Amino acid sequence: ELKAIVVEKFVGLCTRMAYVIRPLQERGIIRADLDLLTFSAWFTGAVTGRVFIELGDTPIDPVVWDRLLTEAVAALVLAPESD
Repeated sequence: ELKAIVVEKFVGLCTRMAYVIRPLQERGIIRADLDLLTFSAWFTGAVTGRVFIELGDTPIDPVVWDRLLTEAVAALVLAPESD
């Protein structure tokens, strides 16, 4: 029962996130072929991982992590520039 509630809340969060970024896709800023719901789930997982860096002693460099996420998101979502 708890699992069903958690999944429902997670899907709701991802659905709302996809709704918020859809206008960027419609304007051609985000790739047209990007599944926004799936991207939202992936991004939420990545950001949740960042929380563990902030929670305790870890050898992970948060600046490097932030740069990596920024580069990954840009590579995944940005539509190619048209000539």
